[in-house]
Amino acid sequence: KMQKSSAGVAVVATMEKSTGALWRLFQVDDPGMPGLHFLDILEPSIGNIIRAGVDNAPTVQRVTFRMRKGGVVDLPSSCM
Repeated sequence: KMQKSSAGVAVVATMEKSTGALWRLFQVDDPGMPGLHFLDILEPSIGNIIRAGVDNAPTVQRVTFRMRKGGVVDLPSSCM
């Protein structure tokens, strides 16, 4: 089960591609940080998770992408 957080934004899970087309979901124990959006915790929270799992990952993450506001992804409670 996920713990409640008083932080505004927290990393709760990561997904890792394994063999073939299989993906694995891992729960992350992150205390969270103040913020309203995942970009608010890009560094250091998300950056540290990326650097822990990816050899030669950059010391600072810089991202650009398009996204639609209001998009939601539902995860079944059984996966946590």
